[in-house]
Amino acid sequence: MSDPTTPIAWGIQLAKLWLVSGQGFPVRVKEIALEVTRQKFADPVGCILPHGITGIDGMLSKRRRNNDWCISYDENVSVPGRINFTIAHELGHYLLHRKQRDAFECGQAQMMDYDSNDSRHIESEANIFASYLLMPRNDFETQIVGHNLSFELLGHCANRYQTSLMLICIEN
Repeated sequence: MSDPTTPIAWGIQLAKLWLVSGQGFPVRVKEIALEVTRQKFADPVGCILPHGITGIDGMLSKRRRNNDWCISYDENVSVPGRINFTIAHELGHYLLHRKQRDAFECGQAQMMDYDSNDSRHIESEANIFASYLLMPRNDFETQIVGHNLSFELLGHCANRYQTSLMLICIEN
């Protein structure tokens, strides 16, 4: 069976793998990134660590010496769940875009000021992947069907999937 080629298909496949392995929510993206890429690719994600660079939420960088990749994130982000989403977003870049370039820097400034249609496209794909991985549609629908839309309900979903309230509102 070949690997998925779209952000939605990658997100669904990894979310299913997580759930079939007996795990629940929230999806622990660090574990998936390290284990799945190590098993499937010659150039896996070798480390996930904080970088301490203000204004850059996350980065994906090729480490030539180790022939692997590093996902790093701003550990000082104050929005609950934002780090989990950031790591998932960078994993999306790894799965979908790593053959296009050796480094990705993602922060609020980059998200608001894309330098090209290509940048908009790859950032959108990474976001779509992250949302499908962290918040599988069938589970999300189970959480909200039959309930009145409220901040309490959205907060429940944000806590369940360990992501931000803003992501819950934007992606669903």
